[in-house]
Amino acid sequence: MNFFFKAKQKGPVELVKATHDAMLRGESGSEHQRTKANDEISKNVANMLQILRDGGADKKVPDTTSEQVAQLAQEIYTTELLPLLIANLGRLEFETRKE
Repeated sequence: MNFFFKAKQKGPVELVKATHDAMLRGESGSEHQRTKANDEISKNVANMLQILRDGGADKKVPDTTSEQVAQLAQEIYTTELLPLLIANLGRLEFETRKE
């Protein structure tokens, strides 16, 4: 009966904000908090790239429109997520660094 509790997919704005918050949480905190933050960052970066690449062909991300891509790019720019990711590249997981 898990179909009652399916998680709603995050949109571009929520993905960027959640990633930004996880980056800030991961900078300070216990080892457990950093591990959880890195897991969340990895998942969100993969979802953002899925939006940018092929529009959610694997059905994990809803159908992507050019509006969602533009919204994602604008939110990354507004929150200054890219410089934050680059500055903390060393503490991210290997697969996330590759992406």
